[in-house]
Amino acid sequence: MRSVITAIADYTQAIRIDPNYTDTDYATAYANRGVAHAQLNKHQLAIQDYQEALRLNPGYAQVYYYRGNLRYYFTDYSGAVQDHSTALMLNPDLIEAYYARGDAHSASRKYQEAEADYNAFLRFYPKHATAHYKRGNVRLELAKCPEAVADYSIFLRSQPLHAEAYYKRVDARIQLKDNQGAIEDYNYFISLKPNYAEAYYKRGIAREDVGDVEGAAADYRQALNSIHSL
Repeated sequence: MRSVITAIADYTQAIRIDPNYTDTDYATAYANRGVAHAQLNKHQLAIQDYQEALRLNPGYAQVYYYRGNLRYYFTDYSGAVQDHSTALMLNPDLIEAYYARGDAHSASRKYQEAEADYNAFLRFYPKHATAHYKRGNVRLELAKCPEAVADYSIFLRSQPLHAEAYYKRVDARIQLKDNQGAIEDYNYFISLKPNYAEAYYKRGIAREDVGDVEGAAADYRQALNSIHSL
């Protein structure tokens, strides 16, 4: 924390008095100070610094990326998409902008565009677990259930205690009529969230569908007990 505050003071001092700074140097100083402000959650000050950096250097791709992230934070998803798109136009090698733009598209429920962005990011970072999880989410929304299952499975190999991923993979498996796979995922989920009544109820349905009447009845009873214990 102290080093970030010191960095802000240093950038401010340089902006005020350095006679050798060019516009590009000043743009870099404003950009770096904006990053430091963002680290301290001084988001409005960060935005102001990014605006000034872009005034001095309109082709500064990284700053569009930084500002896009802040616009996403403020739920200005269209603004975030615009900034990340500009960043990629100026610097196609700024791969993290695909990931960030995918988040903004997903938040706007533009799932096809989000999937395309996560695809682009994963071509460069195929082992990025969270990107697989997020692409799984948008593929589930697009009813691409086999692909969603594959993405969740990749994610869960590195994050085996992530309860929500099991629950989401269940949704995809149910749509694929893979009741046995769904039961296995409910088992994992319930081991992590043992008081979640809905999971028992839904596992009961899946068990009933595969002919496990006694297991289904036990789950329905447990669902009722979990509700009553809340």
